[in-house]
Amino acid sequence: MVFAADRIDAPPPLACAGPRYEIKTSPPEGLFRGNLTDADKQAAALGYRSPQIMTLETGCPDIIDFHFVDANTAMFALDNRLYRMERAAR
Repeated sequence: MVFAADRIDAPPPLACAGPRYEIKTSPPEGLFRGNLTDADKQAAALGYRSPQIMTLETGCPDIIDFHFVDANTAMFALDNRLYRMERAAR
């Protein structure tokens, strides 16, 4: 998956032409569209250590947000599953 200024190169439904990136912070309750049942406990179990989690909103039609565990790791939800992404070594 590649996040470029003018597109996201990835398999559907993650691909997007013309994203409108916005970085926000979310509390644990806002992760994965609010679908955690015990947000603080589950966010900690997933590796989130901060009460405010950096979130990348893409502005793409499929509305998938990427929540960063740290600078090299992000998670997103798709079809009731959580996916973890790690930055590739350069």
